[in-house]
Amino acid sequence: MQTGSLNAHSNSWNFLVWAGFVISFGATIVGLTVAPLNIWIKAFLGMGVFFITVSCFTLAKTLRDQHEQRKLVNRGNEAKTEKLLNETGDL
Repeated sequence: MQTGSLNAHSNSWNFLVWAGFVISFGATIVGLTVAPLNIWIKAFLGMGVFFITVSCFTLAKTLRDQHEQRKLVNRGNEAKTEKLLNETGDL
């Protein structure tokens, strides 16, 4: 987000979000590593953790992009409506 934006997150919030992600991901990897499982089961679960993490980031980015696109389209529609109202008001 841009600095000074009304919706900008604080540094504390950003730190908390990243710390939560790093701690949860790290704890999952450590738990998976020390679990008394066969290596192929650990590899399968590790792939699952990796793919779900990548999917979460991809989903978050996609939803953000869709939201930004809707905001842009709405601004364009509002500008067209404003122009039309101004033109009809001049009659």
